Formats: sequence, C-alpha cells, structure tokens
Amino acid sequence: MKSLYKRPYFYFWLVAFFIFCIRYLRYSKLVSSSFDINIHDTYFVSAHKDVTVILCGFYVLIGILYLLIDLAKVKLNTTLVRVHMFLTIGAIFVYFIIELILKKNFQPYENYSKLNSAIVFLTSLVLIAQFLFIFNLLIGSIKNFRKRHGN
Repeated sequence: MKSLYKRPYFYFWLVAFFIFCIRYLRYSKLVSSSFDINIHDTYFVSAHKDVTVILCGFYVLIGILYLLIDLAKVKLNTTLVRVHMFLTIGAIFVYFIIELILKKNFQPYENYSKLNSAIVFLTSLVLIAQFLFIFNLLIGSIKNFRKRHGN
C-alpha cells in the first residue's frame, strides 16, 4: 500500500472538505457577508459562499488531476510535488490564521489593509505553485513518453 505522501490527491480533497466545513458553515447564516479585495483602485467583491465554492472546486480539481496522473502512471518529481502541495495547501491555512488573528483584534482600516495584502501575497504564491505543477507535469510526461517509446 502506498504511503499517504505519495497520494497528494487525498490532501487536496481533505483541504477542500476543510474549507467547505469552516467557510460555508461559518458564513451560511450571514446573508450579506462579502469578501472584497482592493487592488490599486479596483475593488473585487464576492459573496463568501461563492468564494468558498470556488476554493473547494479548485482544490478538488487539483486532487482529481493528481489522481489522473497517478492512474496514468506518470512519475512526477517528488520535490516539486511537495513544494506544490506546501505552497497550495499552506496558503489557505496561513490565510485562516491571519484572518483569525486580525478578526480578534479588529481595527477597521488597518486590519483590512493587512488582510488585503496577505490575500494578494498568498494568491501570488498559489499561482506560482500552479506553474510549478504544470512544469512538473510536462517534465513527467516527457520522461514517461521517452520511457515507453525507448528513446
């Protein structure tokens, strides 16, 4: 039986379930709860429920991709898989911790600015991690192709 670290899809599905439980149940009673990000002069506003569904879908999709890669027997670089998992999964936990700290000591403008900066930074890290995933998938696919065709 494979050890759990060789099956990253379980981690992503577990995180999706965690996000759903924490975010959806927390904000389901708040009718007008919104999630807004200010980037320069533009505000992006969305309902917390929508953000929760998008995040859950994102993590489930990554888990499905890892499952398909595992079923196709494509060998990925273990270090890049771990870096991808650490950045993608770690970002959501860091966000939850920052949100809890800032909500505890709420100061409207100052905390909003800090939370907004954290969201932008963590989103950037997650995007970089997805490029690493695509790079790892390409390298693994090329190696798999060469192995099967004897080149």
